[in-house]
Amino acid sequence: MLKSAQQFLVFSFIHLSYGADWVIDGDIECKEIIHGFGEFSFLLQEAIIRFYEQDNGQNAIVDKDDDLLFGKHVLTDSFGHFNVKGHDYENICCLEPYLQIDHLCYTPNIGPLLMGCYYRTRIDLQPRPDRQNVHIILGIQSAKQITENEKDLKIVTTMFCPEK
Repeated sequence: MLKSAQQFLVFSFIHLSYGADWVIDGDIECKEIIHGFGEFSFLLQEAIIRFYEQDNGQNAIVDKDDDLLFGKHVLTDSFGHFNVKGHDYENICCLEPYLQIDHLCYTPNIGPLLMGCYYRTRIDLQPRPDRQNVHIILGIQSAKQITENEKDLKIVTTMFCPEK
């Protein structure tokens, strides 16, 4: 009886563990209102992009820190374009990938930036591992993401001030 219970546990662990690969290709647009001229849109250069997988559930007991999937940050190029790749191995729970974007695109619902601070936007991606193409709009639109199927995802923008 003990041997069959051990086999069941080993099989369950193997079955509930899986790896995932992502390729996120996208661009970031900033929309602002310039007084006297109206709405103005430009591609956001040198925004800092980090690609994470959130640790929740059973895995969070052992590892409370979210995993930086790409291993480093990337900057958007002169056309607002970025490309990040990531791989993660998850036990038991589900995968929750997200992008963290540090930028200077004015976001009215947060207010003007304090000296030395910047906006930090978190975008929760679709959990399925695969290639995803995204167009991200920040600024007066209060951060919106447009995917291939026109689905908006959860986006939160805050002001971040690093400690000195």
